Amino acid sequence: MTYLEIAYKNAGIHHKMILLIIVLMLVNFAVFAVILKYVFHIYDNQMYKKTSEVLNISSIGIENELRDVEKTTFKVTTDEQLQRYLLQLERETSPYTKMVLRKKITNRLVAFAGSETYIYSMMVIDKEGQVMSAGNREGIPPELRSTLSELAVEYDGSNAWYAAGHSSLLAARQFNSFTDTNFTLKGLGTLAIRVRIDRIVADRVQTSGRDGQLMITDGKQMIYPETPLLSQSDMQAELARKQPYGIATYTGGTFFAVLA
Repeated sequence: MTYLEIAYKNAGIHHKMILLIIVLMLVNFAVFAVILKYVFHIYDNQMYKKTSEVLNISSIGIENELRDVEKTTFKVTTDEQLQRYLLQLERETSPYTKMVLRKKITNRLVAFAGSETYIYSMMVIDKEGQVMSAGNREGIPPELRSTLSELAVEYDGSNAWYAAGHSSLLAARQFNSFTDTNFTLKGLGTLAIRVRIDRIVADRVQTSGRDGQLMITDGKQMIYPETPLLSQSDMQAELARKQPYGIATYTGGTFFAVLA
């Protein structure tokens, strides 16, 4: 017989009652703690799941707006008037006539850009590298013009996305001629559209101020925002995570992260 057993056997009824009450209280606290932990676990999972669903809905909304931009690039590059002006511009030799044609192209772009909420500016780069633009007249550096033109040629009439950095997203598409009777699909120039990605996100996503942030990346470069909460290495680690959502700890702190 152990010391504890002897002590319990020799204890008075009063002490045995106190000990029994203490044991029952400890058991009750243990059961309560297990139940509480289970309830919080279920609640956290439900909250994470609902938050993930809301963010996924927001990301779908952003994707739909970007698809509308793609549709706009197709509508503009297949516009008969622009096709005709660009074809005449390529064949024309008179500097004055070229100037008039470029003015007509600009006016046509203004008509397209004026009705688009999420388009910052719309530009046409002709075969001579000259730019005609509508909307915000922010210039394009010559090296970027060349990059966009080459990208549009590579995609051969399909829409191409280009992340220029500093929360700048551009869509590029080549003008392929189809006005000639032989339907040549010859390249006539490049359309470049600068997208208001910040406005799209603001209209589609609600975050909790500085504590929450939606980040958009093409897998290599950050597209939005200009100053993300995660570093480039942290973002690559997040993209490699297999779970669609969960708690993740990075350089800037601990976050509830969702992949969409």
